[in-house]
Amino acid sequence: MKRAVFTGSRDWQWPIMIKDVIDSLDKETTIIVHGACSRGADQIANDYAKAKGFTVEKYKADWSHGRYGGPKRNKRMIRESIRQSGDGNVTVYAFIYEGPGSHAGTRSRGTRGCVEYAIEKGCRVVEFKPPK
Repeated sequence: MKRAVFTGSRDWQWPIMIKDVIDSLDKETTIIVHGACSRGADQIANDYAKAKGFTVEKYKADWSHGRYGGPKRNKRMIRESIRQSGDGNVTVYAFIYEGPGSHAGTRSRGTRGCVEYAIEKGCRVVEFKPPK
């Protein structure tokens, strides 16, 4: 099965972009994977994918690792997606928001780190930014 990994800002406010990606995928051959944040891109992907009948896998961060909890989770999410796909058929969809009000001024560091690791591991990456 293909893995579609969704990563993005907690402040992502454009659900139609995520919905369009999910609508382009086949629920019979694709599993939706995300980092289990309770708002933003992860939550939008989770709710819409479930409503559309996709199998969804969540990877929660272990915050006992402090600020490293998110990056550790992202790496695990990518590694496991590659392993479980069998043939490395993993696409990462990254929803990057760096505008006013973005989470604690982080400039999408977690999303960017996930993208860099996915590229290093040979995954296909598609980046999205808010409409202007």
